[in-house]
Amino acid sequence: MTFTKTPPQQPGFYLWRSCENDDRNFCGTVWKGVDEVWACIETRADITSNFGGEWCRLVPSEEVETAYREGYEDRTSFRQLESEDWNNSRAKRVAEGVE
Repeated sequence: MTFTKTPPQQPGFYLWRSCENDDRNFCGTVWKGVDEVWACIETRADITSNFGGEWCRLVPSEEVETAYREGYEDRTSFRQLESEDWNNSRAKRVAEGVE
């Protein structure tokens, strides 16, 4: 999983940790308020930029599966998926929260 210090700007589910190498990851929800992007982690609700720490987007498995199927359907042969194909796939980018 890829953590970043940049607070999320998109609604969804995220892992949050207080600092790099913290082994305690907390799951929470991010949503857009009227003027700010908010998060609720455990019992704390605040503007995402006030949290500090690091964030990692949790991608719903349906998004990854859809991207995988799209890539598989575009293949010109029926050979098994190779690691090179996965490394260059949209599914991998979705899973990593890049897309």
